[in-house]
Amino acid sequence: MSEQQPPAVTQTSQMPQSGQVSPDGQFMWDGATWRPITGYRWEPTDWTRPMQASVAAVFIVNGIWEIVVAFGFAAAIRESAVRQIQRSNPNLTPDQTSQALNVGLAFTEGFMVFLAVLFVLIGVLSLVRRWSWLFYVDLVILGLGIFSVLSGITSLARPAAAALPVFATLIGLALSVVGVGLAVWMLVARIQRGVWAARKSPVVA
Repeated sequence: MSEQQPPAVTQTSQMPQSGQVSPDGQFMWDGATWRPITGYRWEPTDWTRPMQASVAAVFIVNGIWEIVVAFGFAAAIRESAVRQIQRSNPNLTPDQTSQALNVGLAFTEGFMVFLAVLFVLIGVLSLVRRWSWLFYVDLVILGLGIFSVLSGITSLARPAAAALPVFATLIGLALSVVGVGLAVWMLVARIQRGVWAARKSPVVA
């Protein structure tokens, strides 16, 4: 098989622009000659760093908020859990209720701490790295925040059944709305530009 040859530039053909890629995608014009393309890489655009910073901020703030909710509103969560246990199991003795409550709260607090650490870690990585897989992980997690938005709206509609005070529910709802909005921006950027709003740039030999 013969080696691929660069396109010929004749006097009758239009002079290519610097950085123009040949029709076959194998060469790029550097202003003087066609150079073979060895691969492609993602180059940041004016959206890239603001997007990374926004994603990082949302994840880190959500991580901090998980800790605040787990320990700052422990009493409110405990009261809500007691009501739920009593409604679902009215025949339990006080000792059985307390035991079930302690197990449930320990699991809930442990899970929230895990989420907090995970969110902060994802936030830091999103700020300093532009890994493609991380972009999609961020997009999915932030997009799933729509369920938190629906849950927050339901809690506001039924404050008596909510585990948190109204102002805390509003804070959580606001964070979820921001996260979903950011997911929409990321999706638009992926369609219009690329991963992390970057563009594919050819690498020449």
